[in-house]
Amino acid sequence: MKEILKRYINITVFIVIVIFTMNVVLVNLLLKYGETDRPSENSFLLNNIHIVDDKCELTEEGEKYIENNTEWAMVIDNAGKVIYDYNLPDTYNRTYSIGEIANISRWYMDGYPVDVLNAPGGIVILAGQKNSVWKKNISINKKVITISIVSMLLLSIAASLILSFLLSRSVMKDIRTIIDGVFELASDKEVHLPEKGYLKDVHKAVNSVSKSILEKNKTIENNNEMKKNWLIGVTHDIRTPLSIIVGNAEELIQDNVDSDLAARADTIKKQVFKIKYLLDDINLISRLENYLIDVTKAEIDLKKILRESMAEIINSYRTDIFSFEFFDDCDDKIKVHADKHLLKRAFENILVNSVVHNTNGCHITVQIKQKNEGVLIIFDDDGVGTGETEIEKLNNKTSEHFEHIHGWGTIVTKQIIDLYNGKVVFSALDSGMRVTIYLPAEKLY
Repeated sequence: MKEILKRYINITVFIVIVIFTMNVVLVNLLLKYGETDRPSENSFLLNNIHIVDDKCELTEEGEKYIENNTEWAMVIDNAGKVIYDYNLPDTYNRTYSIGEIANISRWYMDGYPVDVLNAPGGIVILAGQKNSVWKKNISINKKVITISIVSMLLLSIAASLILSFLLSRSVMKDIRTIIDGVFELASDKEVHLPEKGYLKDVHKAVNSVSKSILEKNKTIENNNEMKKNWLIGVTHDIRTPLSIIVGNAEELIQDNVDSDLAARADTIKKQVFKIKYLLDDINLISRLENYLIDVTKAEIDLKKILRESMAEIINSYRTDIFSFEFFDDCDDKIKVHADKHLLKRAFENILVNSVVHNTNGCHITVQIKQKNEGVLIIFDDDGVGTGETEIEKLNNKTSEHFEHIHGWGTIVTKQIIDLYNGKVVFSALDSGMRVTIYLPAEKLY
């Protein structure tokens, strides 16, 4: 940034010097070519005037000069008497004292700008048009000085703008290069700016950041790949022993009349299902957060998916202590463009939470209704419920701030519904708990 400041200071100083020099030159030209005093022309006139014995004689050329270049003119001899005049106003005297002549020589006579020429035997007074010449210590034609001042102002402004534009183009070019590089960084693209010029330090910094981001992204990508492979391996290896445990538990439940042993076998079965869902949820969260899952979208019947989810839970858990009920407040089918398996997983997780957190059983209702051109899916249970503090945590919970309240299933449900721009809201009932899912209209058919 010091280099940028230094650059602009140098540009400003250069512009000031150029404008100052230009104005000085213009003023000198004005003084040189704007003067009313014309020595060569005055000399020509004096050569054509002859004052002899108190009489003035002019040549034909001299008379033409006076007629073409003056409003009026007069010649006064050494005694102060007017011995020749041209177009002299009648109100003017015909004799003048030395004092009066001295006053006349101070540039104006009754508003007429005058030139006083010293001739042998007298003086010649030449008058111009009124208000045609501004005379102080210098005499310059008013039209010339007005045009000159306006021209100097306009030229100064134009020169400043042009010079500022030309001299700052290189600055803006380098700044534009840096801005483009920053946008490339935002797109996770590799950036390599030329490390030269007065902004080379900034270019180097952008290149260094780009290299660092690429290396970190590569590390993250490798870690995600390792995590994915590890989770796939773990879930695969655990599925087989879990299936064996569930099979043995089912046999114990069916073959034993001992109610206590059957209850224990059922507990084992439920815990196995809980482990299975937990592993699946962890695996799914990892894949969703790291974009490692291919979301296949198709037109599906939302009501059908809800019924299938309920049937899956009923078939996996004891139905003697849990009851399920489905309410359909929609007349027509509700079609949604989504991934069937992901959406089903989200619904099953909510139902599983009601089952595993109500060990003494509960009544679970699922209701679907249309609202605000979207659809509401409401899951209610009349189980033990939870407090307002836990509800707030559930509504704000992500995988980055996980606390073991209702498990990973709530996080998975949120992430799946987020894929479809929907919303999940947890709320407490007087007896039990409610989960409301809203899917917007653009996902419905």
